[in-house]
Amino acid sequence: MSRRDYLDKDINLEDLGYLLGPIMFARKVWCNEQGLEIVHRGIPGAGGLAAIEVFLLLNSRPEALSYRYDWRTHELKRLDIMSDELLRRLNKFASASLNIKTCPPGILLIAGNLEELRKKYSGISYASMLKQVGALMMALQLVGRQLNIGLCPLGSSPTDLFEESLMHQDAELQLVGEMAFGYVS
Repeated sequence: MSRRDYLDKDINLEDLGYLLGPIMFARKVWCNEQGLEIVHRGIPGAGGLAAIEVFLLLNSRPEALSYRYDWRTHELKRLDIMSDELLRRLNKFASASLNIKTCPPGILLIAGNLEELRKKYSGISYASMLKQVGALMMALQLVGRQLNIGLCPLGSSPTDLFEESLMHQDAELQLVGEMAFGYVS
C-alpha cells in the first residue's frame, strides 16, 4: 500500500484537509474525572487522550513550507520555527529512506506527547503511542488512496532535529512517526 512513485505536482492544501479531517479532527472534546482532556477522533487511540500532533513539510516551489495541523479547528497553521537547515536535512533523510534522488512532495511528521499518556498509562505509554501512530498511518493511507495521494511510512529522521525545532513551542513533543506523501497516478 505504500507509494513512492510521486507525480511532479504540488500538494493542494484543500486535499490535505480532506486527508486529515476525517481522521484527526476532534469531533468532541471533554475532560474526565482526573482532569485529562479526552478527544473523540476518527481513529481510536490511547483512551481518547490528545497525545498526537501532525506537522507537514510541503516541498512546493520556490520554497519549502511547514505547517502544524490544528485538530481543534481543522486548520493548517503555518510554522516559521523550522529552519531552512532543518527542512533540508529532513528532506535528505526522507529521500534516502525512499531511495529516490529528489525530495518527496511532502513529509508528514507525527509527534507524540508521552507525558500526557504517562498520566493515564504509566507503564504502557510508549507502546500505546506506537499503536496509535500505527492506526493513524493506516487510516491516512486508506483515505489518501481515495484522493490519489500516496503515503509511505519512513523511519529515518533523527528525532533530535525535530525536537530542536520545537523546543521553544512544545518541549514535550517527540517525533514518533513520519510519512512521505504526494500525488500518485
